[in-house]
Amino acid sequence: MTCAKKIIKCTIITPEGELFTGENACGAPQPACPRNEDEGYEKCSTTCKQPGHAEIMALRKAGELARGATAHLTGTYNCCKACARALYEAGVRQLVIAMGRE
Repeated sequence: MTCAKKIIKCTIITPEGELFTGENACGAPQPACPRNEDEGYEKCSTTCKQPGHAEIMALRKAGELARGATAHLTGTYNCCKACARALYEAGVRQLVIAMGRE
């Protein structure tokens, strides 16, 4: 199941055209988001049992194939610092952010 607040999807497209997709899925989805506006993302993992943000889930699937790839992020206006760093360190060459859903 996905997050009650936002469904975010990251698709990594390798230079060879392979696709690896990750979402902000939850192991214990809630009927409403338990976070207050001024809170960080701790409850995502502790309450909702989210294994990772969409970008991290896609990177786990892509592995070494992420090097030189493009990541497409939908459902949000930004990428958090931790995910941006993970994409960079994995060798993703470009990040495209589109608020709409695919």
